[in-house]
Amino acid sequence: MSNKYFVDKIDPYNKIQQKKRRSGTGSSLFNTKSSTEQQTLPLLRDTPATEQEALFISKLNQCSIIYNFDEPLIDIRGKEIKRACLSEIDEYVVNGKGVLSEPVYPELIQMVASNIFRIIPPVEPVLYDPDEDDPLLVSSWPHLQLVYEFFIHVLESPDFQANFAKKYIDQSCSNSSTLKILAKGTC
Repeated sequence: MSNKYFVDKIDPYNKIQQKKRRSGTGSSLFNTKSSTEQQTLPLLRDTPATEQEALFISKLNQCSIIYNFDEPLIDIRGKEIKRACLSEIDEYVVNGKGVLSEPVYPELIQMVASNIFRIIPPVEPVLYDPDEDDPLLVSSWPHLQLVYEFFIHVLESPDFQANFAKKYIDQSCSNSSTLKILAKGTC
């Protein structure tokens, strides 16, 4: 038995990982902004109250950038900036009072929509038994989880105004049942 066959038998995902490594990173599925364009913004808690709304909007824009997580060594700095930014804006919404003002909603809806409603790259079929195998997660799940948690905290916030959010939900988001519920104000 050849060594390659033996490895494939032990780790059937090895072939997929090798193909992923060979594939190019210039996919149209991901924004092409380089991590050098990403800059660490000041912390919201260290910013004067009069400037926090503008900084919050800048952070929401920064979190709208989508990275290729199938290539773990590409855009490491940008991915880390986005992770830290997602954590910070989530904390800001949970602990802040009056942070969800009307000017924030267009950027908020855009950030959530660009992260959650995107094209998922095709995955090669893998022998997967849900009863015996661990769940297969999308490689970007750590960032997606932060986006979902942020969105839940926004919806649970006493500052949340469904009528403001409803104005900014456009046709690109209309296929989502979550945002349809949000638009009706029934959540």
